[in-house]
Amino acid sequence: MECLDKKAGTLIAAKTKSGSRQRISRLLSALSEQAEQRKKNGVLLVIDELGKFLEASAGDGDDVYFYQELAELAARTKGKIVVVGVLHQSFEQYASRLGAETRDDWRKIQGRYVDIPLVAASDEVVELVGRAIESEHLHPESWEICNQVSQSIRHNRPSLNQNFASRLDLCWPLHPVTATLLGPISKRRFGQNERSTFGFLASAESRSLKEFLELTPAHEKKTYTPSDFFDYLRSNFEPSILSSPDGHRWSQSVEAVERVGHKKVEGDFHLRLIKTIALIDMFRSNSGLIADEGTLAASLLTAHGEPSSTAKVQELLQDLRRWAVIIYKRHIGSWSIAEGSDFDLDEALSQTLSAIDEPDLSQIAKLVQLSPILAKRHYCETGTLRWMVPVMSHFHQLLHSMTQASTLLKDKLNSSAFGVFLLVLPARGHSVPQTIKAIKKDASLRDLHLPILIGVPRNGESIREFGRELVAYDQIRTGRSELENDAVARRELQARIAEVRSRVEEEVRDALTNIQWVNLDDLPLNVDGARPGTVSLPQLASMLADRRFSSSPLIFSELVNRDSLSSNSAKARKELLYAMLRSGSEERLGFEGYPAEAGLYHNILEASGLHQKNTLSRQADGQGGYAFSDPAEASLNFPRSKSFIKLWSSAINLVVGSTRPVPLLELYALWQAPPFGVRAGVLPIIWLAFSLANQQRVAIYKDGMFIAELREVDVDEAIRDPSRFELRYVQIDEHKREILDGIASHLRHIGQEIGPEPLEAARGLVALVYGLPLCVAADRKLTQ
Repeated sequence: MECLDKKAGTLIAAKTKSGSRQRISRLLSALSEQAEQRKKNGVLLVIDELGKFLEASAGDGDDVYFYQELAELAARTKGKIVVVGVLHQSFEQYASRLGAETRDDWRKIQGRYVDIPLVAASDEVVELVGRAIESEHLHPESWEICNQVSQSIRHNRPSLNQNFASRLDLCWPLHPVTATLLGPISKRRFGQNERSTFGFLASAESRSLKEFLELTPAHEKKTYTPSDFFDYLRSNFEPSILSSPDGHRWSQSVEAVERVGHKKVEGDFHLRLIKTIALIDMFRSNSGLIADEGTLAASLLTAHGEPSSTAKVQELLQDLRRWAVIIYKRHIGSWSIAEGSDFDLDEALSQTLSAIDEPDLSQIAKLVQLSPILAKRHYCETGTLRWMVPVMSHFHQLLHSMTQASTLLKDKLNSSAFGVFLLVLPARGHSVPQTIKAIKKDASLRDLHLPILIGVPRNGESIREFGRELVAYDQIRTGRSELENDAVARRELQARIAEVRSRVEEEVRDALTNIQWVNLDDLPLNVDGARPGTVSLPQLASMLADRRFSSSPLIFSELVNRDSLSSNSAKARKELLYAMLRSGSEERLGFEGYPAEAGLYHNILEASGLHQKNTLSRQADGQGGYAFSDPAEASLNFPRSKSFIKLWSSAINLVVGSTRPVPLLELYALWQAPPFGVRAGVLPIIWLAFSLANQQRVAIYKDGMFIAELREVDVDEAIRDPSRFELRYVQIDEHKREILDGIASHLRHIGQEIGPEPLEAARGLVALVYGLPLCVAADRKLTQ
């Protein structure tokens, strides 16, 4: 073999300057040519950090079949091309976060290569760890423990280095059993060989060696025992372990540990012992370490840092055996965790997946937490929090999904979302451009009136595959009766569900970030010169909110500017409404200090100019009083008043333009709909302000009866059941005005205070009639 000369390298580079597929084809062709030209030699292709490329392929969904084509090329040349890839973990492990079918494809590609593990032996890792740890403290008591562990290992590995006990002693304050297990554990799927070993030594994670050193005084001579290491793995690596081939045995170990933890026994010796057995049983590999009585006694240290007696360990082992959490394996002379489950989760997954072609995306949406996209800028500028929700759809279900999305947006009782980000997954075998082209041909998209933004994610296949797994696991959880009495299998299943659910959520987040929107150009959005693809989702949500709610009033109140109120917020709103009735002519509605209702007054009524000083009305002292007024009449001192003008005018037009009483619910529906989008919690406040400001020309009816004067009980009933109330514009001609003026004159003569407006006379007359004694109202002969 020889390296390619500069000329050959330049030739290959020149031939591979083209599109992705063409570049791969030309690269393989160029390598084949170079191999054939070297009759007595060949080409050695070394791909350093191959894991980085595999991680990129797994993350971006790139075509990993390049490596299969490369292997097939090497096979055809009969040894003229040798491909060597340098990895820090197995090929298959890089696909651990992919869907089940994709992982199977990766395994087929891995089968084209030969795995040659280049890993340090356990005793070599111990030597490396001993060199990495420096200690200034003497620890003569550790030698006995190190020698005892070394003798136990040598019994199973006669070729063990004679200085192994000394090497273990250099690892202090690591317990010798912990130091011995570091090597085998680092070679597991969830580790990266020596990287995991030295990452553990430097880690500041929970239950780590570093945390142990910070919390343990050196003079106590304590060591970092296997039970401490078990806690570290469980706190920081449990999800990774459960998703690896060791997941089933780990579930059994954790179940055994928890069963022992629930026993009411003195001290923690039983718990530390079961953790030590579990760790040795799972990860001893070819280390020569076994969970015999000598090793366990050396691992189970007393409060003085000394090994426990053999009698003590035997007593503890018999307790664990009686509790059916451990068994003794005579053929190797070691204690092991009892097999607590016969359920084959992988086989169950394979069977369930075979019956699922396309996952039910609505079921996936229930199983995962798809966070809404907040219109943040719109919220900061208007005070109203609005959001859009992500919804997934298969391509062949697009029309059905659009109908469901429209129904969701119109159902204000169950959803406060104003828009939908609709993610359409391409059909199997179809690319993103093909799917976009097909969607654009659909004429129904042109009739969209709701903010439904349709996009095609680039990782649709990953979402589909992880979704299939999640649905399959959920079917196993609900449909397999064997799990009822199998706590180990249930634990393993729950861990896998959590892992896959997390992956689906992550894939959906990635999809929303890297997506091609189909109908974005059809929406007249102001992107401030930025390309649509560079605009973030919250920005898009804010733009769509601005467009849909262009006349939203500015209401900056967290208490009531929402659809559902807390009990405290509802109480503050009610107190404000009461004050509007009884103290409308007073400054600040008569509030003293700053209770919650006063804050609502300042943020809504005062800031908008809906309640202000009225120079036309005079109090007894000659000073101008306060009154509710049209926001269009507010002065420049109320900058928020402009945002209420269109809202106010819409109500005037609705009431004045109607020949019938207008139900209060109809007015609420007008204000809640675009372009206003007022939240339900604010509606009673704006309605009452509108009614009080227009009481000279707008009459209020309850259950079909005219209300002469609004009372607190009416406000309570309007909040509880607004369907009982109606508003009606009262148009008075000259003849009616003369009659009402005469009535007003008589009412003033008998001491009634009547305002100058004709409708005030009608209110006064109704109030007078309703104020008569019951006997008068019941006497039908009084007029005679």
